[in-house]
Amino acid sequence: MTARTMALRLDRAQRRTERRDTLLGLLARLGTLTAAEQALVVEYVHAELAASDHLRRTVQGEQRAHQAAMDRTRAAEATIVEVEQERDTAAAAIERVRAFAADIDTPTWRAPGTEVAARIRVALDSLTSPKGSL
Repeated sequence: MTARTMALRLDRAQRRTERRDTLLGLLARLGTLTAAEQALVVEYVHAELAASDHLRRTVQGEQRAHQAAMDRTRAAEATIVEVEQERDTAAAAIERVRAFAADIDTPTWRAPGTEVAARIRVALDSLTSPKGSL
C-alpha cells in the first residue's frame, strides 16, 4: 500500500469518525435540533449509507473472488486425485506385465525372432526410465 493510499484511507476514516460523532450528538438532541442541524443529520446519514453501500459492494466482490479461487482449488485437487489414481492403475498394470514377462522368460521365448520377454522388458524400462518416469 502506498503512502498516498494510506493517507487517503486515514483521511476517510477520520472524516467518517467525525461524522459519526456529530451524528450521535445530534441524535441525542433530536427533539431540539434547528433546521440547519436537521439538514446536517440528513447529510451525514446519506454519507454513512453511501459509505456502507460501497463497502458492502466491495466485500461482495471479494467474496465472489474468494469463492471462485476456492472452486478452482477444489477442481485442481480433484484433478490431482484423479491423476494419482490413474498413475497408480498404470503402475499396477506395468507390474503385472513385468511379472508376465518374468514368467515367460524361458529359452523358448528367447530364441531369435521370439524375444518377447526381452522386448517387453525394454518397453517397460523405457516407460520407467528417468526420461519417461511414471
